[in-house]
Amino acid sequence: MKRILTLLWAVITVSAHSQSVFIDGYINNAQGNPVNLSIDRNYLGINPDVISTKTNEGSFSFALNEQKACIATLSYGADSCPLFLAPGDTLHLAFTADLLNITLQLSGNAAGENLFMKSFRKNFADSLNDSLMSNKMLTTGIDAFEINIYNSRKREMDYFKADSSYKTFSTAFKNYFTNLVNYRYWSLLLSYPIVKANS
Repeated sequence: MKRILTLLWAVITVSAHSQSVFIDGYINNAQGNPVNLSIDRNYLGINPDVISTKTNEGSFSFALNEQKACIATLSYGADSCPLFLAPGDTLHLAFTADLLNITLQLSGNAAGENLFMKSFRKNFADSLNDSLMSNKMLTTGIDAFEINIYNSRKREMDYFKADSSYKTFSTAFKNYFTNLVNYRYWSLLLSYPIVKANS
């Protein structure tokens, strides 16, 4: 009986550990500001859970218990960085205070997916900029606009599949990114008549 209980405890412990997400990091020139992690489990940006921690000589860490993939935003001072997190992930961040997005370095098993997202946001900044896209709606006919965003969606998916880490991306991340690109396409297309009507 004792062996069975020990085995059961081991299974529960391993199962719980497999659901954990561990994030730690080091901030060069840290100035005592808290590090905040805003977790968006429904992908809508509505009522995210916000966790704060203090730095200890520049070091910080978060331990989360996540049952499914989610997106989060790590912020320090005025800087922030979006992250994709999934059960079992470990992620180490290193950056300089006030230069998070310029100096950010990532390692751990979740680094590949998050490095890709960082690269994607940089390379497709214009098509992800709502103000620029609204201006295009006002100055472009519907057919030309639809062709433009259709081609953008294709370029984004080609960029995704051409990434050197694509084969190692999790199914959850592949689904997330594909849904993100498709949602962006449809939201822009369906916003077109509203923006035009309100101009």
